[in-house]
Amino acid sequence: MKKANMTYMDSVHHYGRVWNLSMMVLLLMFPAAVSIIFHAPADGKGLLMGLIATAPMYWAVGFIETLTYVPMLGAGGSYLSFVNRTLGRKPSKAHMKISDRIDWPDVQTTDWFYEAIMEATNSHTCTMGDRVETWNGKLPQRDWATLETGWANAYTGR
Repeated sequence: MKKANMTYMDSVHHYGRVWNLSMMVLLLMFPAAVSIIFHAPADGKGLLMGLIATAPMYWAVGFIETLTYVPMLGAGGSYLSFVNRTLGRKPSKAHMKISDRIDWPDVQTTDWFYEAIMEATNSHTCTMGDRVETWNGKLPQRDWATLETGWANAYTGR
């Protein structure tokens, strides 16, 4: 794909790949540069023995951290709940009774993240109570496709 025809997401992916490869090269070049500057080439056998002794430990730790931390990163609902609580807002499904609100087929009222998703995806006016907001009415729905295209064009120079 030509650079001029890349979408915003394609350009983010492209530049991310370039930066990752650049950092990998720099990471590997440092030990090589040190060995050249100090005339101390790495002992291949010793390096291999050290890697064989330590690599399994890092693999095990990486596996455990993946199992531990990936679930802790959470779903979008946890981030939305965090933002709402930080702003001192607590949406409540009992106070979200407005007509023409957007309901999502995969978000049920019994889901723990229901209020956060509704809050984030329905622009509305509200009255703040004691840390609970009551929705008064829905604001016009944004054309997200047009908005995202505008953002993409703004950051790719089109």
